[in-house]
Amino acid sequence: KQLSPFATLIKKEFISISREPSYLFSYFAIATTMPIMVYCCYTLFESLIKSTVGLDITFALAILIILIFSVLTNTFCSTNITRDGLTNLKIKVIPVEPSKILLAKVVFCVFVSSISVILSSVLLIAATSLSFGEGMFCALVGIIFSMTQVFIATRIDLNRAKISSSPSEVEAASSKIIAKVVFLGLLVALVIGILSVIITILSNGSNIDAIQKLNL
Repeated sequence: KQLSPFATLIKKEFISISREPSYLFSYFAIATTMPIMVYCCYTLFESLIKSTVGLDITFALAILIILIFSVLTNTFCSTNITRDGLTNLKIKVIPVEPSKILLAKVVFCVFVSSISVILSSVLLIAATSLSFGEGMFCALVGIIFSMTQVFIATRIDLNRAKISSSPSEVEAASSKIIAKVVFLGLLVALVIGILSVIITILSNGSNIDAIQKLNL
């Protein structure tokens, strides 16, 4: 079946990933297991927090865990340009705007990561005490966060891509980009999650004396 140029570019991304075992594992396998990892970590930390400090911070905890695992799932987008190698030069002869070629890479990454985030939120809604509205808001924040990470990682890779390098040099350059993207993503995720926890504690009240003296 004949596809549109944009759909063909997205299909090309899927084929190039599925035929490379290392890419297949680092992207699809991690994206597939993200809902399970989110559920396990959420239930573990929820019971731990309740048993230690007696606080119910399900909403803030869900945001924190979903954002952290979305960062780890999106590491593959750090090689959007580098992994094609010399194909980046050959693809220039195709009568398609360069913006569409890059957009296809971004859309493909965002699509896969968004599915993982949505499934993670649905699993938390169905199997935990997280409400439907809170879960959908967590999914929305997670999708926006993942989209931002994909755009930033692709831009960094585009600026520093070495398409004519050897496989070992490409792997070394990709590792640096992945480390930078993961560090920035985890830093932002932790800041958002910790602030959400603090706001939840202050707004709902607490048995901690220091918080009660604030008379909020």
